[in-house]
Amino acid sequence: MTLALLWPGAAFAQTPFVEARVSSVKGPAVVSASLRSSARVLARGEMLSPGDEIDTRGGGEVAISFSDGSLVLVLPGSRVTLKDYRSASTTRELFDILLGRVRVKINHYGGRPNPYRINSPTASIAVRGTEFTVSVAAPGDTQVIVYEGLVEVTNLSKPGQRLLVQPGKSVIVRPNQDMRLFTPIPGRDIAERGEERNAGNREQARNGGSSVARDNDESLRNTAGTYQRYISSLVEAGQTPFLMRFHAFADSHLDSLENPAYASEFKAAEGRMLVLPSFSGSTSLAATEAEFGSSSPAPVDYSISPQLSFFSPLPAGRIVVGGSVAASRSGHQTFAINTVAPPLSGNASADLTTFTSSSATTFVTGSLVAARRFGRDGRTSFGIGIDRVIGRDSLLSLLTDNEANGIASTERVQSRSTIGQTHFKLGLTHEFRTGQTLGAFYRYGVLSASDGERSRTLNDIQQPLSVADTGGHSSEVGVRLRGLLTRRLFYGVEATWAGVRLDDALQRIVSVNAHQRNEISRGAIGAGIGFAIRPRVVLAFDLAGGFARSRLLRTEDVTGNLLEDQRQRNRFVSAHAALQADVWRQLFVSGSILRISRRADSNQTLFMDRFGRVLTSNGITIAGGPLSDQTGNSYSEFGVGWRFNSKFLAQYVISTDYGLSTPSHTLLLRYTFHPKAK
Repeated sequence: MTLALLWPGAAFAQTPFVEARVSSVKGPAVVSASLRSSARVLARGEMLSPGDEIDTRGGGEVAISFSDGSLVLVLPGSRVTLKDYRSASTTRELFDILLGRVRVKINHYGGRPNPYRINSPTASIAVRGTEFTVSVAAPGDTQVIVYEGLVEVTNLSKPGQRLLVQPGKSVIVRPNQDMRLFTPIPGRDIAERGEERNAGNREQARNGGSSVARDNDESLRNTAGTYQRYISSLVEAGQTPFLMRFHAFADSHLDSLENPAYASEFKAAEGRMLVLPSFSGSTSLAATEAEFGSSSPAPVDYSISPQLSFFSPLPAGRIVVGGSVAASRSGHQTFAINTVAPPLSGNASADLTTFTSSSATTFVTGSLVAARRFGRDGRTSFGIGIDRVIGRDSLLSLLTDNEANGIASTERVQSRSTIGQTHFKLGLTHEFRTGQTLGAFYRYGVLSASDGERSRTLNDIQQPLSVADTGGHSSEVGVRLRGLLTRRLFYGVEATWAGVRLDDALQRIVSVNAHQRNEISRGAIGAGIGFAIRPRVVLAFDLAGGFARSRLLRTEDVTGNLLEDQRQRNRFVSAHAALQADVWRQLFVSGSILRISRRADSNQTLFMDRFGRVLTSNGITIAGGPLSDQTGNSYSEFGVGWRFNSKFLAQYVISTDYGLSTPSHTLLLRYTFHPKAK
């Protein structure tokens, strides 16, 4: 069963009353004008009247369009009676839902509020222009989930009780009990569970073994989807770090891996080993970074990242070769319990939902570079390089629903993902006689990835699977200028631009098979200064800004029709300040603060598929039109370290986003070595 809200697509004139028409019918659905009249099969285009009762307990699905632009989707397993929606009174009665589940979108009529009321056996729902779902189970239990706008819910058994429900929240009303407000679990409302229990075998036979209706097939997988988010960050428009900090500071190892021409700076063989174990990850900084660069916003419980880089001049002296290898291993576990509307008596007879998930992610990265100096004085260098990233992720999710009557159901999802990405790099640097160094690079990348469910079972019965395959390429150019202003004051300026194109083949259990194209461009510029107050006390200040534009086009495989058109633009500015100082012998401390302000503007349009459904690739309906969002966040890192000698140091760093998430703790171990020439 897939959720769809249908837009009639025709302009409607303002009339003294509202008309209702059947937009689409899927599966067996009947209508009767009264309890005494015989039921007839519903047909597309049929006009409906107040008093008509729609019955989809045979497994059908009915979409109703109202002439004021409002939309109603009656889902399988439901009984709904239309009320006097034509009335011109202050609040019009739309329908009574006796059993089942109904998705509703109330449109503003002529730019003005369009008040409606919906009733169930236990609740009255008043709306003023919104999108929500009402679910009613057999005893009359009513659940309202709000997606957009505001809904006022009144408890009919206790009329003095009213709640104003906001988007993303849900309320449950049960006979002779107080209302309970909570955050819902996607795709697990009470009517859906009742339909599973009462008609599971019938639905399995009709849907090829699937007895669960999912509003969003990724409601389980994305909870622990560290890998999926990492893929998104890798193929995002920027392949250089969005957090363009420490512009004025050179690091030959890091610079050479980005622009291979910088490798010519090594006059002698040098290697570096890093180990970065971390735990209890703070996620918000990485989530913001992933909007513009290459980082994963998903939380991790632990991460281990050993890295090795090595560069060495060849005997001729003008050619330097080197490279790096890095591996990362991270894991995340989630455990959640949700008790839905426990009785006031305190007896343990509530619905209890438990959710657990675990994922393990492994990445291996390798780089090879070569650089050569040119000219009589060797001030100009040219470099080439190649990078390769290979990743793999496995995910296991378990959702167990224990009903108050003792009936339990368990959904188990196993998935596996792989990714491979290759970058080819060209670089050029020039050292001016005045002390500045100018560097430029070009990088071209190709990517392939797959993300698919290996198994999805409900009560040990195999369910359909979702799979996505991705292929694409990227191009990126960058330029950097560094130099000295005075003996203690130095500066850096850099800019990058990148473009990415991706093509996805989508096979979803909640929407039609489709192909999706993503076109992304990104630009950023940053500048910074460094000031050595004393030889062992250094300050850094950085400013950066940039943009990212993207467009997504999704087309249906069978018809080639356009299903989704999404455009988005992100803009950001950031300010960064940092300090590092030696405080006693080999002991040093560091601290930094970063402030990021971001604005996101998007515009999305959804179109009907061949079944008359208007859905995203995840099987959900999203309000179209322009949207804007502005955010501002601060992040800090504080560290303390010890230099054991000139080659080896250890540093502990705590990262915080000031309460948005739990802090992360990282231990950095760095060893630098210089092999002796024979």
